[in-house]
Amino acid sequence: MFTGLIEEVGEVIGIEALARGSRLTIRTGQVIDDLSEGESIAVDGVCLTALSVRRGEFAADVSPETITRTNLSFYRLGTPVNLERSLAVGQRLGGHFVQGHVDGISRSIKSVQESEFVRMSFTIPEGLRPYLVEKGSVALNGVSLTVASFEGDTFDVALVPHTLERTNLSVEGRAEVLNMEVDILGKYVAQLLGPRRLGEGESRETAGGALVDPGAMIQLRGE
Repeated sequence: MFTGLIEEVGEVIGIEALARGSRLTIRTGQVIDDLSEGESIAVDGVCLTALSVRRGEFAADVSPETITRTNLSFYRLGTPVNLERSLAVGQRLGGHFVQGHVDGISRSIKSVQESEFVRMSFTIPEGLRPYLVEKGSVALNGVSLTVASFEGDTFDVALVPHTLERTNLSVEGRAEVLNMEVDILGKYVAQLLGPRRLGEGESRETAGGALVDPGAMIQLRGE
Protein backbone atom coordinates (compact mmCIF):
# COMPACT_ATOMS: atom_id res chain seq x y z
CA MET A 1 0.00 0.00 0.00
CA PHE A 2 1.22 3.49 -0.88
CA THR A 3 0.07 7.10 -0.38
CA GLY A 4 0.81 8.75 -3.72
CA LEU A 5 3.41 11.08 -2.18
CA ILE A 6 6.49 10.69 -4.38
CA GLU A 7 9.75 10.47 -2.48
CA GLU A 8 12.17 10.72 -5.36
CA VAL A 9 12.49 10.69 -9.15
CA GLY A 10 14.81 7.85 -10.17
CA GLU A 11 16.28 6.96 -13.55
CA VAL A 12 16.04 3.79 -15.64
CA ILE A 13 19.64 2.63 -16.24
CA GLY A 14 19.00 -0.93 -17.38
CA ILE A 15 16.36 -2.85 -19.37
CA GLU A 16 16.98 -6.58 -19.73
CA ALA A 17 14.70 -8.90 -21.69
CA LEU A 18 13.82 -12.11 -19.82
CA ALA A 19 12.26 -15.32 -21.08
CA ARG A 20 8.95 -13.83 -19.97
CA GLY A 21 8.85 -10.12 -19.21
CA SER A 22 11.71 -7.76 -18.44
CA ARG A 23 14.06 -6.70 -15.66
CA LEU A 24 14.46 -3.00 -14.93
CA THR A 25 17.41 -1.47 -13.12
CA ILE A 26 16.74 1.91 -11.58
CA ARG A 27 19.22 4.41 -10.18
CA THR A 28 18.11 6.07 -6.98
CA GLY A 29 19.46 7.82 -3.92
CA GLN A 30 17.03 8.50 -1.12
CA VAL A 31 14.69 5.50 -1.30
CA ILE A 32 17.54 3.00 -1.28
CA ASP A 33 18.48 3.89 2.32
CA ASP A 34 16.20 1.39 4.05
CA LEU A 35 14.95 -0.59 1.05
CA SER A 36 15.43 -4.35 1.42
CA GLU A 37 15.31 -7.07 -1.19
CA GLY A 38 11.78 -8.44 -1.56
CA GLU A 39 10.05 -5.25 -0.42
CA SER A 40 7.42 -3.48 -2.51
CA ILE A 41 8.21 -0.20 -4.22
CA ALA A 42 6.02 1.88 -6.50
CA VAL A 43 7.60 2.81 -9.84
CA ASP A 44 5.39 5.34 -11.64
CA GLY A 45 2.54 4.02 -9.53
CA VAL A 46 3.19 0.34 -10.35
CA CYS A 47 3.81 -1.93 -7.36
CA LEU A 48 7.01 -3.88 -8.06
CA THR A 49 9.30 -6.05 -5.94
CA ALA A 50 12.78 -4.70 -5.28
CA LEU A 51 15.59 -7.10 -6.24
CA SER A 52 19.40 -6.86 -6.18
CA VAL A 53 19.28 -3.85 -3.88
CA ARG A 54 22.70 -2.23 -3.65
CA ARG A 55 24.17 1.20 -3.21
CA GLY A 56 22.52 3.65 -5.57
CA GLU A 57 20.31 1.23 -7.51
CA PHE A 58 17.85 -1.65 -7.44
CA ALA A 59 16.31 -4.03 -9.96
CA ALA A 60 12.71 -5.19 -10.43
CA ASP A 61 11.18 -7.85 -12.67
CA VAL A 62 8.15 -6.85 -14.75
CA SER A 63 5.67 -9.48 -15.92
CA PRO A 64 4.09 -9.50 -19.40
CA GLU A 65 0.74 -8.62 -17.77
CA THR A 66 2.26 -5.52 -16.15
CA ILE A 67 3.95 -4.47 -19.39
CA THR A 68 0.64 -4.78 -21.24
CA ARG A 69 -1.41 -2.76 -18.74
CA THR A 70 1.02 0.04 -17.86
CA ASN A 71 3.34 2.57 -19.48
CA LEU A 72 6.46 0.55 -18.64
CA SER A 73 6.72 -0.56 -22.27
CA PHE A 74 7.58 3.07 -23.10
CA TYR A 75 10.65 3.07 -20.87
CA ARG A 76 14.05 3.78 -22.37
CA LEU A 77 17.47 4.23 -20.80
CA GLY A 78 17.39 7.54 -18.98
CA THR A 79 13.60 7.60 -18.43
CA PRO A 80 12.77 9.44 -15.16
CA VAL A 81 10.42 7.47 -12.89
CA ASN A 82 8.49 8.39 -9.76
CA LEU A 83 9.46 6.29 -6.73
CA GLU A 84 7.70 5.66 -3.43
CA ARG A 85 8.40 3.09 -0.73
CA SER A 86 5.45 1.25 0.78
CA LEU A 87 3.51 2.86 3.61
CA ALA A 88 4.72 1.98 7.10
CA VAL A 89 2.26 1.54 9.96
CA GLY A 90 2.12 4.72 12.01
CA GLN A 91 3.09 7.07 9.19
CA ARG A 92 0.97 10.11 8.36
CA LEU A 93 -1.29 9.52 5.38
CA GLY A 94 -0.84 12.73 3.42
CA GLY A 95 -2.19 11.53 0.07
CA HIS A 96 -4.71 8.71 -0.32
CA PHE A 97 -4.59 4.91 -0.36
CA VAL A 98 -2.82 3.79 -3.53
CA GLN A 99 -2.44 0.06 -4.22
CA GLY A 100 -0.03 0.23 -7.11
CA HIS A 101 -2.49 -1.68 -9.31
CA VAL A 102 -2.94 0.31 -12.51
CA ASP A 103 -6.51 0.58 -13.84
CA GLY A 104 -5.72 2.13 -17.21
CA ILE A 105 -3.55 4.41 -19.33
CA SER A 106 -4.30 8.13 -19.47
CA ARG A 107 -2.83 10.80 -21.75
CA SER A 108 -2.19 14.48 -21.19
CA ILE A 109 -4.01 16.59 -23.76
CA LYS A 110 -3.60 20.16 -22.47
CA SER A 111 -1.46 22.13 -20.05
CA VAL A 112 -2.22 25.72 -18.96
CA GLN A 113 -0.01 27.87 -16.75
CA GLU A 114 -1.96 29.56 -13.96
CA SER A 115 0.46 31.80 -12.06
CA GLU A 116 2.77 29.35 -10.22
CA PHE A 117 0.42 26.45 -10.81
CA VAL A 118 -0.21 24.31 -13.88
CA ARG A 119 -3.66 23.04 -14.81
CA MET A 120 -3.47 19.84 -16.84
CA SER A 121 -6.19 17.94 -18.70
CA PHE A 122 -6.09 14.15 -19.06
CA THR A 123 -8.13 11.56 -20.90
CA ILE A 124 -10.31 9.16 -18.93
CA PRO A 125 -9.61 5.52 -19.86
CA GLU A 126 -12.61 3.51 -20.98
CA GLY A 127 -14.80 2.31 -18.12
CA LEU A 128 -13.21 4.46 -15.39
CA ARG A 129 -15.47 7.54 -15.50
CA PRO A 130 -17.88 6.20 -12.82
CA TYR A 131 -15.03 5.99 -10.32
CA LEU A 132 -14.00 9.64 -10.63
CA VAL A 133 -15.72 12.39 -8.65
CA GLU A 134 -15.04 16.10 -8.52
CA LYS A 135 -12.64 16.87 -5.65
CA GLY A 136 -11.99 13.15 -5.29
CA SER A 137 -8.62 11.41 -5.49
CA VAL A 138 -6.82 9.84 -8.45
CA ALA A 139 -3.24 8.63 -8.92
CA LEU A 140 -1.30 9.46 -12.10
CA ASN A 141 2.15 7.90 -12.41
CA GLY A 142 1.81 7.18 -8.71
CA VAL A 143 1.13 10.83 -7.78
CA SER A 144 -1.86 11.47 -5.53
CA LEU A 145 -3.92 14.22 -7.17
CA THR A 146 -7.32 15.85 -6.74
CA VAL A 147 -9.82 15.89 -9.60
CA ALA A 148 -10.59 19.57 -10.21
CA SER A 149 -13.27 19.30 -12.92
CA PHE A 150 -14.64 17.31 -15.84
CA GLU A 151 -15.31 18.12 -19.46
CA GLY A 152 -16.64 15.32 -21.64
CA ASP A 153 -14.30 12.34 -21.42
CA THR A 154 -11.47 14.35 -19.84
CA PHE A 155 -10.67 15.63 -16.35
CA ASP A 156 -8.45 18.39 -14.98
CA VAL A 157 -6.01 18.54 -12.08
CA ALA A 158 -4.10 21.51 -10.68
CA LEU A 159 -0.41 20.84 -10.05
CA VAL A 160 1.23 22.85 -7.28
CA PRO A 161 4.88 23.93 -7.58
CA HIS A 162 6.05 21.17 -5.20
CA THR A 163 4.49 18.47 -7.38
CA LEU A 164 5.99 20.00 -10.52
CA GLU A 165 9.44 20.02 -8.93
CA ARG A 166 9.40 16.61 -7.20
CA THR A 167 7.71 14.34 -9.77
CA ASN A 168 8.03 13.50 -13.47
CA LEU A 169 4.64 14.94 -14.44
CA SER A 170 6.30 18.07 -15.78
CA VAL A 171 9.09 16.21 -17.62
CA GLU A 172 8.71 16.50 -21.38
CA GLY A 173 7.26 13.30 -22.81
CA ARG A 174 6.37 11.68 -19.47
CA ALA A 175 2.87 13.18 -19.24
CA GLU A 176 1.90 11.80 -22.64
CA VAL A 177 1.27 8.25 -21.38
CA LEU A 178 0.53 7.87 -17.68
CA ASN A 179 -0.45 5.05 -15.35
CA MET A 180 -3.83 5.79 -13.78
CA GLU A 181 -5.31 4.26 -10.64
CA VAL A 182 -8.71 5.35 -9.41
CA ASP A 183 -9.57 5.57 -5.72
CA ILE A 184 -9.91 2.10 -4.20
CA LEU A 185 -12.79 3.30 -1.99
CA GLY A 186 -14.79 4.25 -5.07
CA LYS A 187 -14.23 0.82 -6.61
CA TYR A 188 -15.45 -1.00 -3.53
CA VAL A 189 -18.53 1.21 -3.16
CA ALA A 190 -19.40 0.61 -6.82
CA GLN A 191 -18.94 -3.14 -6.37
CA LEU A 192 -21.14 -3.14 -3.25
CA LEU A 193 -24.01 -1.15 -4.73
CA GLY A 194 -23.87 -2.75 -8.17
CA PRO A 195 -25.01 -1.32 -11.51
CA ARG A 196 -28.68 -0.84 -10.53
CA ARG A 197 -30.32 1.30 -7.89
CA LEU A 198 -33.21 -0.04 -5.87
CA GLY A 199 -36.28 0.78 -7.97
CA GLU A 200 -39.87 1.29 -6.94
CA GLY A 201 -41.59 -1.99 -6.20
CA GLU A 202 -38.30 -3.95 -5.97
CA SER A 203 -37.41 -5.75 -2.79
CA ARG A 204 -33.79 -6.54 -3.67
CA GLU A 205 -31.08 -5.32 -6.00
CA THR A 206 -28.08 -6.84 -7.63
CA ALA A 207 -24.75 -5.64 -6.21
CA GLY A 208 -21.51 -7.04 -7.57
CA GLY A 209 -23.29 -10.16 -8.80
CA ALA A 210 -24.97 -10.89 -5.42
CA LEU A 211 -28.51 -10.21 -4.29
CA VAL A 212 -28.51 -7.67 -1.47
CA ASP A 213 -31.30 -7.33 1.05
CA PRO A 214 -32.56 -3.70 1.36
CA GLY A 215 -32.56 -4.00 5.14
CA ALA A 216 -28.87 -4.73 5.09
CA MET A 217 -28.31 -1.64 2.96
CA ILE A 218 -30.25 0.48 5.46
CA GLN A 219 -27.97 -0.78 8.23
CA LEU A 220 -24.92 0.09 6.12
CA ARG A 221 -26.24 3.61 5.73
CA GLY A 222 -26.73 3.93 9.47
CA GLU A 223 -30.47 4.45 9.21
